Amino acid sequence: MSTTKTAKIALCTLSAFNLGAIDSLDELEELAVLAVRSLDALLDYQDYPIPG
Repeated sequence: MSTTKTAKIALCTLSAFNLGAIDSLDELEELAVLAVRSLDALLDYQDYPIPG
């Protein structure tokens, strides 16, 4: 019987908004959607120093 250990890595990817530069809730929503999509793409693109 053989077992394989799966490597795991914990990530904390952050973003910020300058709320003083946002004029409406619609603009905030649009920026939030863009930020989440961008951070998700960054996680997919990034090279992680673990095997697997």
